[in-house]
Amino acid sequence: MPTTPAADFGVVQFMRIESFVDPNRGLDREARVERLFDFMEEPPTKEQLIAGWPHVRVAIRRGGLFVIESETPAFTARLSFCPEAPDTGDYEIHHRPRGGMEKGRTVKVVPVATDEKDASLCMLTPFATRYLVVTVGSTRPYVKMVWLVGLRSFQIVDEMNPPGEAVL
Repeated sequence: MPTTPAADFGVVQFMRIESFVDPNRGLDREARVERLFDFMEEPPTKEQLIAGWPHVRVAIRRGGLFVIESETPAFTARLSFCPEAPDTGDYEIHHRPRGGMEKGRTVKVVPVATDEKDASLCMLTPFATRYLVVTVGSTRPYVKMVWLVGLRSFQIVDEMNPPGEAVL
């Protein structure tokens, strides 16, 4: 079975939990009103909502554990999470060019339904595998983040299946 090109496993987006809860956080009143009018005139499609999201270049599942990696000019990120054991995963974000590194662990993993209606999650519905993952940083101020994961496919790596076998 052919494998999917590394840059086409899906998409991932991460943000502080405050930004996920209030996407208008930090905007002044005028900017909030303008955003609302733009949305009412022509709501963005699901494809437009994820157009700028980083692509997943590595997506594997080892037993129940997913490991995904993404890379942009500004950062590299790795997230591991297990839907059956939400507190067993972790993450690392390396900021570029000489930025710091953030580390933490997963605390919650929520599957996203195929018919999800919530505006903050519905853009994931076209993907075969969809999760909302909540993480907490390992150092002060222990930043909580939300990761939105949409995978078209992933590779299964375990004793039963050789590496390189893609699941669609």
